[in-house]
Amino acid sequence: MAKTFTAPFTQRKILAQAVATTANTNFSSTSIGNANLALLYTTAADGALVKRLSAIALGSNGGATQLQIFRQKVGGSLILWRTKLMANYAFSASTENPVSEFSIEIDNPWGLEPGEKIYVGISVATTSGIGFSAEIEEF
Repeated sequence: MAKTFTAPFTQRKILAQAVATTANTNFSSTSIGNANLALLYTTAADGALVKRLSAIALGSNGGATQLQIFRQKVGGSLILWRTKLMANYAFSASTENPVSEFSIEIDNPWGLEPGEKIYVGISVATTSGIGFSAEIEEF
């Protein structure tokens, strides 16, 4: 993005979505394989702000699972960035499926550099998967 002396405003809102099904238990930035992670979003040419990120079980998850967010700068290694514990959920038409929200302050959204990638993962494999959604504003 070219330098400017006027306030930059976001130009476009995006809803990024991904489903994670495979267990990822390796957090070393040198040996994490993309096969265990799902790509959630690749940042546009001028950067972006993540305003909201949440996850929901798409069926019974059989036990508590760690939700994982990884960042990868252009040419960089995957780095574990945030985690959250999702409680066990047994799918039923008569119970609410709770949404797990990652903490993002309204006045301090997560800033992403141009070309940066966000990957998501889970610590326990589930055939139904865990759905991740991110509300993103691009510059």
